[in-house]
Amino acid sequence: MLASWEQALGRDHPHVAASRNNLANLLRDTGRFAEAEPLHRAALASREQALGPDHPDVAASRNNLANLLGDTGRFAEAEPLHRAALASWEQALGPDHPKVAQSRNNLAALLHDSGRFAEAEPLFRAALASLEQALGPDHPDVAASRNALAALLHGTGRFAEAEPLYRAALASQEQALTPDHPAVATSRLNLGLLLQQTARSAEAEPLLRAALDCFQRTPGPDRRDTRNARAALAGLLRSQRRDQEAMLVSQSTGTLPRFTVATPAPPPQAQQAVPTTEARAALAANDPARALALLDGATAAPAQALRAVCHLRLHQPQAAREAIAPLLFPHGEATPAETVPDAWIVTHATALILQGDIRAGQRALEWIKTPTHPSVVRLTGAIAAWERAMTFRERLSRRLGGAPPRKLALDFPLGEI
Repeated sequence: MLASWEQALGRDHPHVAASRNNLANLLRDTGRFAEAEPLHRAALASREQALGPDHPDVAASRNNLANLLGDTGRFAEAEPLHRAALASWEQALGPDHPKVAQSRNNLAALLHDSGRFAEAEPLFRAALASLEQALGPDHPDVAASRNALAALLHGTGRFAEAEPLYRAALASQEQALTPDHPAVATSRLNLGLLLQQTARSAEAEPLLRAALDCFQRTPGPDRRDTRNARAALAGLLRSQRRDQEAMLVSQSTGTLPRFTVATPAPPPQAQQAVPTTEARAALAANDPARALALLDGATAAPAQALRAVCHLRLHQPQAAREAIAPLLFPHGEATPAETVPDAWIVTHATALILQGDIRAGQRALEWIKTPTHPSVVRLTGAIAAWERAMTFRERLSRRLGGAPPRKLALDFPLGEI
């Protein structure tokens, strides 16, 4: 189709640009970013020349190219394109149009991914308000916007604010979409992860199972959401000493195994849910000393992980490392198993960074397979800002293996609860 349009109309005709744009979007959606980028750039150049810089179609091309650049981690290149697209659409359509709201969401997502949470949050909230007003509370685009805001709140430890948004998004999507739609599976995964993190495994397990079942039935390569759901479900099962099930989940690529035998009674450690839940609440209330006292005597893995977070927030990184190490490396391994929760790795990496071993902290973060994981984004963003503040001599000294020239400040809640 693209070749026919080019032959009939010339390379710079708006219809040819639209065809390039559509092909580029298809390539991006299938992960073929290197092929999609030159097509997006060519479409943008043609549209700017034919329609002028402020035309809505030019804004669409800027938005699409910015999304691709964001997907490949090139946030500094993507941001001005998102801002220009948003300005053009606001001027052409007004501040409350759904397309303007989607553009706000895209810019907010980029800021979120680059660790600029305070800038992202008001954009997410404004986009959600506009979409709710224009489309109604049950529209799939409103559900997606709720999910985006909830993910930011979840990633910054504001679980009580995130949960109702996740639940509302899932309810809307289950009503509007098919049960096996990927968006429904993603919402189940998001809510399941939050419930798992807040010690509600019985509620989390069916959501994680349903999400993983759906993802694994989707054709194509093993996607990031599939890996996240698999790791979360396997970690939940291991925390309940259901090791055989966890192993089968870790190795599964199709329909999940179902056990007909009775699940063994939980070990004594599982009875420690109450102090663990109270400790999470104390941490959420910024009282790590009380949380640590509540965990006294608790030996289950979730309690031990929370104990490490308490030490982080009390600025005791060595104690945090000593608490988390047996969970990550129970037999002296060099790297943690794939089923280890990302939150435990975050605690270990944060402790290393607080001790001044930035490189070791960065290497630990590489064990997390999701580069857009909120804690990875926060920590890598803080390291990047710390490096930008260095003088040339300080950067050179660090590259040559010298001691860190200045302390790296982490101005957000440490660890995940």
